Amino acid sequence: MPRFKRELVYESDDEEFQDARGEEEEEPAGVGEEEQVADTIERYRSGEGAGPSHAPAGAARPDAFAKGAVKLVRMHDFMTYNGTVTVRPGARLNLVLGPNGTGKSSLVCALCIGLGGSLKNLGRAEDTKSFVRDGANSCWIETTLSSGGEGRDFVIRRTITLRSERVINADRQEEVVKRYSSDYKINGVDRSQKDVDKLIKKLNIQFDNLCQFLPQDKVVEFSRMDKYQLLAATEKALGDSSLYDQHRQLVELRKEEKIATAERDKSSAMLEKLKAQQAQQQREYERFSQRQQLTKEARALKRRAKWLEVAAKLKSARAAKDKLRGEKAKLDELEAQQQSDTAPIQALEGKCSELRRARQDADKETKRAHGSFMRAQAAISKHDEDVQQLTGELMGLNEEAKRRQEAIAAAEQRLAAASQRVASMPERSPELEARVGALNQEISDLRNGDYDDLGRRNELQEQAQQKQSEIHGVRAQIDRLDSRKYQLLQRMSRKHRNLDQLYAWVEQHRHDGTFQGPVFGPIALEMTVAPPPELSQALAVTYVESACASWLATFLVTCQADEKVMTYQATQMNCGFVRTACSDHRPDQPFEVSYPHGTAEQYARYGVLYTLDQLVQAPPIVMHALVRQCRLNTAFIGNTHAAQAIETIAHTTPIKALFAETTKFEVVHSQYNPNTRHVNNRQLQNAQLLCEGSNDDDLRAQLLAREKALKQAHEALAVKITAVEFGLQQRQAQMQAKGQEVEMLVQRMNALKQQRLKAMADERMAAMNLMNKRELPDPMLRQPVLKAAIDAKIGQHVELLSNALAAAHGVKHVIWEGQVLELRLQEAGAQLEALRVSSRAREQELTAARNAVEGARVAYKAHEADYMRSKEAAEDHYKLEDEDKDEVRRLEAEGTPASELLKAAEEKAAEAEAIVVNNTNVIEAYQSRQRQIEELTTDLQGQEQRVQMLTARVEEIKGSWLPVIKDMVTTINASFSHNFKEIGCAGEVRLYEDPDDFDKFAIEILVQFRTTESMQLLTSTRQSGGERSVSTILYLIALQAVTQTPFRVVDEINQGMDPINERKVFQQLVSASTEADTPQCFMLTPKLLSDLVYSGDVTVLQIMNGASVPAAMVAVHNAGKSKMYGKRQRLNP
Repeated sequence: MPRFKRELVYESDDEEFQDARGEEEEEPAGVGEEEQVADTIERYRSGEGAGPSHAPAGAARPDAFAKGAVKLVRMHDFMTYNGTVTVRPGARLNLVLGPNGTGKSSLVCALCIGLGGSLKNLGRAEDTKSFVRDGANSCWIETTLSSGGEGRDFVIRRTITLRSERVINADRQEEVVKRYSSDYKINGVDRSQKDVDKLIKKLNIQFDNLCQFLPQDKVVEFSRMDKYQLLAATEKALGDSSLYDQHRQLVELRKEEKIATAERDKSSAMLEKLKAQQAQQQREYERFSQRQQLTKEARALKRRAKWLEVAAKLKSARAAKDKLRGEKAKLDELEAQQQSDTAPIQALEGKCSELRRARQDADKETKRAHGSFMRAQAAISKHDEDVQQLTGELMGLNEEAKRRQEAIAAAEQRLAAASQRVASMPERSPELEARVGALNQEISDLRNGDYDDLGRRNELQEQAQQKQSEIHGVRAQIDRLDSRKYQLLQRMSRKHRNLDQLYAWVEQHRHDGTFQGPVFGPIALEMTVAPPPELSQALAVTYVESACASWLATFLVTCQADEKVMTYQATQMNCGFVRTACSDHRPDQPFEVSYPHGTAEQYARYGVLYTLDQLVQAPPIVMHALVRQCRLNTAFIGNTHAAQAIETIAHTTPIKALFAETTKFEVVHSQYNPNTRHVNNRQLQNAQLLCEGSNDDDLRAQLLAREKALKQAHEALAVKITAVEFGLQQRQAQMQAKGQEVEMLVQRMNALKQQRLKAMADERMAAMNLMNKRELPDPMLRQPVLKAAIDAKIGQHVELLSNALAAAHGVKHVIWEGQVLELRLQEAGAQLEALRVSSRAREQELTAARNAVEGARVAYKAHEADYMRSKEAAEDHYKLEDEDKDEVRRLEAEGTPASELLKAAEEKAAEAEAIVVNNTNVIEAYQSRQRQIEELTTDLQGQEQRVQMLTARVEEIKGSWLPVIKDMVTTINASFSHNFKEIGCAGEVRLYEDPDDFDKFAIEILVQFRTTESMQLLTSTRQSGGERSVSTILYLIALQAVTQTPFRVVDEINQGMDPINERKVFQQLVSASTEADTPQCFMLTPKLLSDLVYSGDVTVLQIMNGASVPAAMVAVHNAGKSKMYGKRQRLNP
């Protein structure tokens, strides 16, 4: 197999075809380039045998390329093309044919990229370097544009070169990235992108205009253009885009005109408002001016009065300062005299201080001697008290001895009485003890009888409990048979082997730590079907089971570990077709159902009642799984009307599944045409799993009979137990009575014991008391000791009296010395007082002098402070003007009082106050408003001039633009209507005008494809894809007559058409392309219908770029290369 190449030639594994191609490669040395490039893109003309047998006769017209038309395209390593490939189109209609994937659109990309067009105009690659063929480092595109006979053609060559660069990525790793550079040449001279754009604009080539350049990936975008965009695209396609520029000018000028008009009107209204306000405030302004003048005069008078007061206060301050100086001189003289009288007084004060200290020492000695005397007297008193106490104690010994003897006699009597009571009380009571023994024996006999009856009762109770357990077990089986969950689990187990065992295992291990999270399922047990009243339960469960059948036996877990546990256990239990799913929805999180296809209420007019999820009640995690996996929110339920309207529902709504009565309808989209839909329906079988009812009636009857028999046996045992318990109760009553009698006798015996014990305790206490009394000593034994102590105290008393007499003599001496010192102190004090009297008279004079100085100082400071305050206040609030200074000096010289000026100021102020002004800011507001009026007047003149200028400019441009647009639309409409009429339909193109907004001007296309319909506006949603394709190509054909673009490109516009419309449209396209002065056109398509009519102006460019060529094509090639394909040769050097 030859090496795979992507070229604009056929490549085949057929040996004969390879040989033939090899022969064709042997060209003579003189073959030119134009001959060498002919085999890659085949050109077919009807005169050369390219058309069908019934093609019109006659040779093709000579090629007359319009200025800017494409004459030649050469590509090297561009996209999928290997090596150099040359395309030579015709001057009129060029049909570029080839199956999908062979590289037709690559030619469109080459035209756009080679002439500097933007990538967004293609809607394909996002990076220029992606146009370089894989494995190559560069590519180039060379496009030859016709000069229209005005000199040399324009040869534009663009080279894209790749280079590898090493960069540091975000992960700080070195990596190799591809960069690219792009270079342009025009006629062999290096040029910039701007130079190419300038030339392309001059030739009126517009890659961003879908009316001129419509690549495959932009076809849908063209069909979605609104009427405003269509007008703009049409204006751009007419020529040098001057109409489009004029239109944009009109739009912008009209916007500016509206803004300028609004500003002018706003300014005019504001000016009138200000003038009216100024007229209203004129009188107020004059009154306020007069008031201001009076106020100014009053302030001047107050100012001068204030400065007169300042001058008077300055004069007073100076007089107070002179007085202060005189008082200070007097004080200095008196202080000098006071210094000469101070020395004698200080000497006497020293002598008096020494006498006072001596007197204080004498007083201290007197106090000490007196203290000694008082302590001696206290000792004598204490000694007398001790003697008296000992004498009294000696006299009381006889009485104390008598009381001791009487206490011993009383204790002996109490002991004798207690011993007598103990002897009279017996230690035991034989009669009571015998009766208690007899009663205990009777109670023991009764208890032994109880043991037999208790054993029998327990045996009967065990039998009754066993019967009750059997009854509960049978009842549980019956309840299980009656339980919906049990019935449902049994039915599912018949379909899914061992499902009930797996469910029982899950229930057993649900809370023992086997699972890390909650386990739900099977889903059928977790959900409840609850239909609305108007829908039967049977239909509801049928619908739900039909939609969810594959998920009813599914278990839901919340983590991968639990999913593995469940899967392993299901495998171990051999559970067939039981799945476990891990849900990403949290069990405690609510789940809100969304409706991507709309709610049932939106389609109520078709008889749609509910969505399937509205019938199901389940926990949020289960509901989440059912909606996501079974699509309950997109399955709808309808009535009979919905079943009848299913075709309408299928084509007008996004509904894909509908349940109605016992039928399920499914809407299926065609894989080849998304707009084609058909409806499948199937009859629903009755629900097998979710239905109500059970097949275990025989088992239930057996269980009921068993339950009845067990209840009868249980009742018989209950009767026996009651009889035994009655005997037990009688014995218990007898035992209780005898026990109470025993308890009463024991209490009597205990009471007798307590009485004897208490008498014995009293006897012991009396004995101990007697012993304590006898152990006390006899008081008469202390009599000799007390007499000896009294004698010793009398001898000590004489010594204490001698000490007290000596202390009295000491006190007398120190008192006499103190009195002598006191007389001397009084004498010195009298002398000192005489001197002080004289000094105090002198001091009074000094005090008077100091007070006079201080008063003068205070007065001076007060006058000075008053002056400073008055001056500062005057400077702050009454600053003197130049004309005020001389006036103040004059008034001061004349002796004019300040009060006179203040009175005059008050009169002026009262006169000003009499003029009432409501607005105190009237002057400032009046002057500010006047300035605004002047500024607005000037602005309004300029705004009026701008509005007039913009209006004139709009009318000027509109006068040259609108007639051309109307003529253009009229011409397009004539051609468009004619073309539609030729295909058996009706079409119209009209201009929509808005007198106030040029941005609302638009081209409206109206079409009628069926005689039963009226003319309808062409939109992206109303017509089908084929109808839009027909309308688009016919509109582009209609533009042929009015556009001045050098060429037009349309890629696969015919793919959405039916064969009839495609044939008619092709005839219109060929017819329009044969007219004079029509632009060059490229139409790309993977196929064409057979037996189409061609003319000499049609050039067929067939692209076969692939790995191999079918054998049938090889046979055709070998049979008649010269007829169908022309001369072929390899172009690669």
